[in-house]
Amino acid sequence: MVIWLLWGGCAWIGPAELARATCDDPTGPGCPTGPTADTGEPPPPCYLDEDGDRYGGAPGSAVLPCPEGQVENDADCDDSDSTVNPDGIEQCDGIDSDCDGLPDRDLVSRGLTPFGSDLRAAIDAGGPDPVVVCPGTYPVTLLLDEDVEIQGLVGADGERPRVGRVSLTSTALAVTMRHVVVDVEASPPTDQNRAFQVSEGSTVTLEDVDLRNGVTPTVGAGLWVRNGATVVYDGGTIEGNRADERGGGVEGNGFVSVTLRGVHVVRNEAPDGAGLDFRSSGEVILEDLVIEQNTATSGGGGLLMGGTTTLMGERLEIRGNNAARGKGLFLTGGVAGLTDLVVESHSAGAAAIEIDSNFVSHDFVRGRISGNAGGGVMITAGQIVSAGVEWNGVPDNTPDVTFLFFGLPVEYDNEGCDFTCNNLACSCN
Repeated sequence: MVIWLLWGGCAWIGPAELARATCDDPTGPGCPTGPTADTGEPPPPCYLDEDGDRYGGAPGSAVLPCPEGQVENDADCDDSDSTVNPDGIEQCDGIDSDCDGLPDRDLVSRGLTPFGSDLRAAIDAGGPDPVVVCPGTYPVTLLLDEDVEIQGLVGADGERPRVGRVSLTSTALAVTMRHVVVDVEASPPTDQNRAFQVSEGSTVTLEDVDLRNGVTPTVGAGLWVRNGATVVYDGGTIEGNRADERGGGVEGNGFVSVTLRGVHVVRNEAPDGAGLDFRSSGEVILEDLVIEQNTATSGGGGLLMGGTTTLMGERLEIRGNNAARGKGLFLTGGVAGLTDLVVESHSAGAAAIEIDSNFVSHDFVRGRISGNAGGGVMITAGQIVSAGVEWNGVPDNTPDVTFLFFGLPVEYDNEGCDFTCNNLACSCN
């Protein structure tokens, strides 16, 4: 026992207090803690070590020496797990393995193997287990040549791990990525800085993934989907990508199958198809998308579709995009069936939607097309069928539809009926 004399009295100081007084950081791991302030009683000198890792938890014997199974510290933050203590090795598993009270960060694990912050090594290790990535920034380019699942952990503040660009370098791969921010600004610069490149014949699943700041001199700066590939993308943001030819946000090249659900496509740039560009073949399904503030210098600010693509869309909100033709949508081919479509707030200079696809009819079912200063729809060639769509919003389109009758523009303002328009006439159904 040690007695310290203090001004005005004395205080009992036991082994735990003495150890704590000599610690560099009295609150840090390995420093004993005690209940003197709560109970007025000295803490016991011994603590139960139930997991046998030499670090104690619950109070034990009040008499030294400590009996077997007890130690002179209470530094264990989980006395049921021998791998968790101040000497524990942190892994990306959401467990405070070293008892420092801090969340896992800048750590990567695969199965039971920790890889520190070396994401590249965890991927190269191979095996069936997913690569688990903690919040933090990993400034690497992920060149994937084998099947892999990458699972990001989301921090208490909502932070997700941030990685550099991703490119599938072999064909017919199966890749899954969840809860990750792919940001090209985290990668070493190259001449092809797409955020995510999908190889031919591959299958990619993305969940809660952001694709940001991709840049390419050709096509598909945010997400480039090549021939024969399948992409299912649920939740996330495609933002700030720029292509010098087409497909600032997403570009499908060849026969592709692409499903986007709950994705925000915003502030992407390209001459054509600044937000989304599908003009080859295949099937595109769009559900619960917001497509806004994308800029094309030529056609299709929000979405450009052509070729023989089949587009099925539900609950799309397309607003505030810009282009010389088809500020929101530019349909040059394929077949589109759009349900609960909202197209609004596009500026003057061009129609919000332009149809330039001979012998093709596009169906608009329910929704709202209004407040477009350059007009709702321009029909150069092709046809639309409108059923249950609100055209007379405030502000109104100026006008609702313009069609080219042998090269001469003719305006049509809908009076509340379902109608069909082509490049010869508009009439109520």
